[in-house]
Amino acid sequence: MNLIINLLRKATFLVLVVFVVFLFSLNNIANASSDTVVCPFEEKNGRIIINFPDNAWLRSDKSENKARSSDIHLNPNLQSGFYNIYLSSYDDHSSKSNTQPNESWFLVFKSNENIVATSSPISDLPDDANVISEKVNTNLFIPSNVDEVRAFHSAYPDKSNPNSILPVCAAIDIYENQKPVITLLGDNPITIVVGSAFTDPGATASDPEDGDITSNIVVGGDTVDPNTIGSYTITYNVKDSQNYPADEVTRIVEVVPATGGPKPQCSDQADNDGDGKTDYPADPGCDGPTDDSENQKPVITLLGDNPITIVVGSAFTDPGATASDPEDGDITSNI
Repeated sequence: MNLIINLLRKATFLVLVVFVVFLFSLNNIANASSDTVVCPFEEKNGRIIINFPDNAWLRSDKSENKARSSDIHLNPNLQSGFYNIYLSSYDDHSSKSNTQPNESWFLVFKSNENIVATSSPISDLPDDANVISEKVNTNLFIPSNVDEVRAFHSAYPDKSNPNSILPVCAAIDIYENQKPVITLLGDNPITIVVGSAFTDPGATASDPEDGDITSNIVVGGDTVDPNTIGSYTITYNVKDSQNYPADEVTRIVEVVPATGGPKPQCSDQADNDGDGKTDYPADPGCDGPTDDSENQKPVITLLGDNPITIVVGSAFTDPGATASDPEDGDITSNI
């Protein structure tokens, strides 16, 4: 009788063990299915997407091998240059009650087994979320061609918490450098009275990547002579650290006669040269409103060939030339 009772107890125990193992297996299957995550980054021209295996879990509290993924070979290699980096992480917090304060990782770039660059780490995955995806780098410089990458836990070797995290994928975009921008200070145009002092208010320059590059501005164009009536153009140019030039910016400075004095011919509302055209820009003889002459220069036209070749000893007669002036007409006799 006792033997039968013992056999029944053992059989009951075995049934319980099998049942527990069965439940554990179901739980593992459920977790395994929940660990399958789709990369959120879309394919596009110039983008490289790196997908990590579903079992590439990283932990900060174990050995270094547990803190990094296996190397993923890139074919073709990632070329040296500037890149934007995006990372995506996953963890199933619905099945966990403990807090993990540093579920974060970064991307390691390798060339011939040597680490040549690392991305910034992705933010910690909040305990009330299962997925986080974000841009971690803008204009990351990679100095050498890359043939392998790996994910590495950013909290390693923190042994106070597992901080388990699954690197889902990374997206690497070729960085397109943006041009700098020049901003003028002060007015444009600037008008000053002849004989007054002039100080260029200058300009500032900023670049999306390099920041403030005002000190690199090159000022050119005309040199303003405040003692000479006229129109002057100042140019401003700058390049960023990658020699990408900004659009040139110009400033016009008008030096005008003192109040009460005669106005320049090109803004006095009179036809000073008798060609039937008045002031700038109607009169082609005017370079600007402060130009004090509407007169256009005459033009000389050669007659005959140029050059002329003759045999030594031959007679030579100069074919001459003609001259015409927009205001005076034919002035050939004045040559």
